[in-house]
Amino acid sequence: HFMSLTKVSYSMITGAVYNVLDYGADPTGTTSSTAAIQAAINAAAATVSLGAQGGGVVYLPTGVYLSGALTITSPFVSMQGDGPTASQIQSSGTVNPLLKVSGGTTSAPATYNMFIRDMKFIGGGSANNILMIENIAWWHVQNCWFEGDNSTVTTVALPSALVGSFENCLIRAGTSYGVHIYQNPGYTSEPNLITFNTCNVFSSLTFGLYADGTTQLALNNC
Repeated sequence: HFMSLTKVSYSMITGAVYNVLDYGADPTGTTSSTAAIQAAINAAAATVSLGAQGGGVVYLPTGVYLSGALTITSPFVSMQGDGPTASQIQSSGTVNPLLKVSGGTTSAPATYNMFIRDMKFIGGGSANNILMIENIAWWHVQNCWFEGDNSTVTTVALPSALVGSFENCLIRAGTSYGVHIYQNPGYTSEPNLITFNTCNVFSSLTFGLYADGTTQLALNNC
C-alpha cells in the first residue's frame, strides 16, 4: 500500500514503483523537480519492450512539486499520488503542456494501458495546457484535480485520444475550455469513446467541455 511506505528505494519494490524522491525530487516546492520526475518516468519507460509489458508506476509521495514540462511517450507508464490534496504538481512557468502523454502524431493511436491517479495539477505562468493526452488508447484518469488560472488557455486537451475515462475529477479552466476534445491535422483517428464519470468540469469564461468531431462521448453524473 503506497501510504504505508516510508522513505526507501521504491524502485526496488516488486511491481516496479518509481518514487520520484529516489531521483531527487523536492516535495517542499522550493526547487524544481522537473528533472527528477522526468527521470523516474524515463526509468519506468526503459523497462518496456516488445513482447514484455514492463513499465510501472511513477509515485509522488505527499508534497508540492514545482515542475516544468513532463512527457510520457511509452505505454504501461502510470502516475500515482496520495490524493489530490496531498500530492500536487505546480507549474513552474511557461509550459505547454505541464504533462503530455503522447503516442505520436502521425500513426494510429497507440495502446498505452496507463493511469493517472490521486494527484493535483496546478497551472499558471502561461501554461497553455495542464494535461494533454494525445493519440493514445486505453487510459484512465482517476481522483485528480486540474486547476488552471487566468493565464492557462485550456486545462485538459485530448487530441485524438481514444477509449479513455475521467472518474471523480475536478477540472477548472482558465481563460478557455476546461476540456477540449478534437482531432489535429495529420492524425489518423478522431477522438472517440471517452467517458466522464462523477466529474466537475467548468470554465468561468467559456465552455467547460468542448468536443469537436467526437463520435462517442459519455457524461455520467457530471
